[in-house]
Amino acid sequence: MDNMLKQTITGLLERNPDHLSPLAAGVLAAAHHGLSQDSRSFAAMLGVAHALVLRECVALAEDLRLIDLVDRHDRSQRVFFSLTEKGHNILARVHST
Repeated sequence: MDNMLKQTITGLLERNPDHLSPLAAGVLAAAHHGLSQDSRSFAAMLGVAHALVLRECVALAEDLRLIDLVDRHDRSQRVFFSLTEKGHNILARVHST
């Protein structure tokens, strides 16, 4: 994991400790930096179970409204996501300090 991604994840967790898990912060940071736009590639990038990433993506989309789930492949269970305006705003605050 590169330093820029780690800094973004750390910044998100410091500013949103009650709302984000480390894995959720990773999803947001990876989307922000263009490193991953789907659950399966993000899971592979970190070497974690795809089911864990799917759970975080659903929570980020449905509970926190920080990402939109823009497509879902039923066969592979892969979801594609993009940051919402709220997600972009949170990341902008992380990078403004």
